[in-house]
Order: sequence, then structure tokens, then C-alpha cells
Amino acid sequence: MMPHSAPLLLAAFLLLLAQGCPKDPPCTPGSAACSCRDGNVCDTNMACQSGICQAAPACTPGTLDCACTVTATCGTGLVCNNATCRAREAPLQGEPGGPCYPNSTCNSGYECAAMTCQDPTCPAGSVGCPCTSGQTCADNVLSCQQGTCAVAGCTPGTQGCFCDVGVCRGGLQCTEDFCRGGNTLKMYFTNANVRACELVFEPTTRAITGVTFGDSVIGEQLEKRGRVAVAFTAERDQALPDPVMELTLAGTQAAAAADAVPGVARCVNGLGQPVAAPGLTFR
Repeated sequence: MMPHSAPLLLAAFLLLLAQGCPKDPPCTPGSAACSCRDGNVCDTNMACQSGICQAAPACTPGTLDCACTVTATCGTGLVCNNATCRAREAPLQGEPGGPCYPNSTCNSGYECAAMTCQDPTCPAGSVGCPCTSGQTCADNVLSCQQGTCAVAGCTPGTQGCFCDVGVCRGGLQCTEDFCRGGNTLKMYFTNANVRACELVFEPTTRAITGVTFGDSVIGEQLEKRGRVAVAFTAERDQALPDPVMELTLAGTQAAAAADAVPGVARCVNGLGQPVAAPGLTFR
């Protein structure tokens, strides 16, 4: 015979069944452990993974698919595109390092050589410049890395290598994600008797795009048909300052002394007498 309390317990159990099990709290799309919103979008610091919003993995600025650094640079082999670091893509047709068009032409400012477009100031296959269309480099110490010729096995941040998250060492400049020696040349005179000079630079593959005179020097420049004439004199009768002036050359490739050899160089001392050996050097 059933105890008198049994019917009451049964009734309570049936009432619970009628009410149903406790409901889970609402799950808002886009929040943690909930479904992603349209377009695979989640709340801040969340990432959509397999349709569910989960805590986003740490994203270091300057790395692939993460934000660029505060200086708008990225790590080795990456480029800053719309504030995000993306993989460097192969050169496009008509662009430096890419194939020429069928009529052997390239986009404006570039030349077609061996059916590869190149910047005249940065020939394809040379260090710091685009690889050839066959993804090769001109020197066996170089290798084609992410579309650019770099020293094989080099350390990022050093000469002939990619920048190290936007940084180069040893006074090098990070230009277009590559460590370069800079496209400027400083001019010096080893002969302390020089007080004034006239120089004429003939057109070369590295056009002179700027001239900056040093302190205590009065100078003028004139450019015509690629020739650059420079004249300067010391403000006082004393040795010229170091450097006398700085030349800026076209392109991003490291400048060399051979890129700026004056065809005419006439210098005089404080009495206006010619100085046969002025000791003109660039570095």
C-alpha cells in the first residue's frame, strides 16, 4: 500500500515536467561561445572560428595578417597594405620585376629588358631590386626572396637584406622593406687650400635629383637636359666644411661614388689661383 505522501510527490514531479527544464541564458550572436554575426563578425577581441565566436589569438603588430607597426612597417617578406601586414605578391605585368607587355613595353617610367620590366635606377636581378621574370638574380650570392633579390642567408636588418620589422642596423635605411645604404652622397675635399669650385655632372643612369650645400658655403645649381652644374664658394677664407654638399640620386638603390663623377671640375684657392689636385671625394 502506497504511503499517503506518495501522491503529493508524484504530483510535484509531474508539475516539474510540465514546466520543463531550466532554460539556458540567451546567447547573443557575436559574443563569446555564441554564433558569429553575418559576415563572420564577432565582438572585440573575438574571432569567428567554425561559426562560433572564440577568444582571438594574440596578434603581434608587424606579423602576417596583423596590424602594421606604428611606423607602418612589417616583418620580413611582408608589406603594409591598408594598415595590415600582407604577404608580398609577385610583381605584376608592366611593373618592375614583372614581365613586359607583348609589345615589349612597360608601365610609365620603366624599361623592358630581356622581356622583364625594370626601374632604370634599380635593374632587375640586382640586390635590393626586383627579381627577374624567371625569379632569378644576377649574382650567385643573391637569392630571390618574396620577389626581391637579397643576400642568400642574410640576417634581417643588415645590408642586402630585408628590414627587421621596419628597423635596419649600422646606419642603414629601411626603404621599401629593404635595408639600403641610402641614395645620397656627401662630397669632401682633402685639399685644405680649396675655396671655390665649379662642377658639371653629365647624365648617368642615376640622375641627380637634389643638391644640399653645407654650412659656411654659398652655392648655386643649374640643371639642363640631364646635366647638373654646381658652383660654390666658402663664405670666409678658410677650409671648406665637411661635407661641402650632399647629392640626392634617383631611385632607392644604395648610392656609390661612381654614380656621381663630374665631367668638369675647376677649383681655386683664396687668391683665385687654380688648384690642380683638389682631392674631391664622395662617400
